[in-house]
Order: sequence, then structure tokens, then C-alpha cells
Amino acid sequence: MRNSGNNRAGGIVIKVLLYAAALFVCFFVLALGRFYWSVRATELPPESASDYIRLEPGDKVIHAYTGVRWLDSQRYFLIQADPSTFEARVQKLSAPAPDVTVDVSTGTGKDLWYGSEPVPAWWDVASLKHVVAVNIDSTRHNHSGSRSFFDKERGLYLCLGPLN
Repeated sequence: MRNSGNNRAGGIVIKVLLYAAALFVCFFVLALGRFYWSVRATELPPESASDYIRLEPGDKVIHAYTGVRWLDSQRYFLIQADPSTFEARVQKLSAPAPDVTVDVSTGTGKDLWYGSEPVPAWWDVASLKHVVAVNIDSTRHNHSGSRSFFDKERGLYLCLGPLN
């Protein structure tokens, strides 16, 4: 008779351990879900672009997007702008500044675009035929540069990364 009491107590202990393990797994899954929710890629309201990049009068923000926010956050902006201002914008972005390197390139979007994460379908830089790309890198701070693409034919200004 004593043996059946031990079996019953052992069965209760196993059930409690299984419930505790199930509860732990549920909390772990919830924590993973919350983490993903906080770093997932999302569309931004177009009016938020002025918080991240310098807009000029007449610029129309068509799309705004933030990539997966992990250690740094890439932000993508598609702007309809006056193509006659592009040369001045490139010159302004190319102006020498301390602790910054600037590279201005021309070519097709396919040749100038390199991406490190999936981007929305509207960010189709590779299809652009004649692009001027301005790459700005900080020599002091990692992940603080920007890359801008100017397409005069379509009047598009595509900006990746923070500029402010």
C-alpha cells in the first residue's frame, strides 16, 4: 500500500513540473513575440520623414519605411522632388565635413544598390537606369551614414539612413 502512495506523490510532482515547464515555454514564446513586435520592419507615416531627413520645399514623400530595428535602424524614404534641384542637393551632400567620407557615383541602380535586408517592393532601386548615388560614411561612428539615390528621369529622390 505504501508503494501506491509514493506513485501518487511522484505523479503529482511530475504533473506540477510539466505544468511549470509548459508555463515557462508559454512565457518564452510571448517574450519572443514581443521582441519581434518591437524590432519588426514597418511602414512609417510619410509625414514622419521630416523627423529623419532634410526635406526641401516642394518635396512630396511618397513612402516611408523602417527596416528591421536591431542594432541600428535603416529608414527608407521615396520622395518625389524637382529634378532641377538634384545637382544642388548632390553638391550639398558632397560638401566636405569633419569625420565624414563622401562617395558620389553614377550608373544604373542595379550597379549602385547593395542591400543588407529585404526591402518593400516600392524600393526598386535596381530598376533605375540613370542614377547618381551619394554615399556618406562617418569615420567615427558605425551605422550613422546615409545613401541617397537621385533619378532625374522620374524625379525620384530615394534616401536610405539618417541624415539629420
